[in-house]
Amino acid sequence: MMLIAPKIALDPNNVQATYFARAAGTVRFAYNWARAERKHQYAAWK
Repeated sequence: MMLIAPKIALDPNNVQATYFARAAGTVRFAYNWARAERKHQYAAWK
């Protein structure tokens, strides 16, 4: 079975590229915070 999907290329302007970079930074911060919090809670439980 072969799956076919459309390929979409993004060509953001400067404002959009800046937004994408900030959004990725926000996600990375939230992920790292949650990971550290989980690690801290696990250490306290252990």
